[in-house]
Amino acid sequence: MNQHYVETLLTNLETYKTTGCETELLEFFNTHIEDLKTWLSNDESGLEMRFGQTLYMTLLDTDLAPGTPLETYGNLSKNIFVHLVKGSNLATSYAMGLKAISKSGAYSDVLANALLQVVDQLNA
Repeated sequence: MNQHYVETLLTNLETYKTTGCETELLEFFNTHIEDLKTWLSNDESGLEMRFGQTLYMTLLDTDLAPGTPLETYGNLSKNIFVHLVKGSNLATSYAMGLKAISKSGAYSDVLANALLQVVDQLNA
């Protein structure tokens, strides 16, 4: 993994609403997800936590929900989130939060169901 590309991915995830969705970059990291996870687990600068939080926020973004023009970006983000968070100390907290949010009625049924799928994936 190249730190520049990892930081570029994080920056894109944090700014996609203003700079645009870089789907190709997400696809690359989806293909190399285990390498990214290993690299982040060895990084001591706090990028792993930032990735988790940033990807969590993409899950809640209605613009990235199933059935939207940016669904592909949302699905790629969701996949990376699940792979990075599953089995971590924060997986249970994220799952509980997503479950509560999905049941809150604040989101459409489609997005609420997508959040529940993430919960199932984190708990599997």
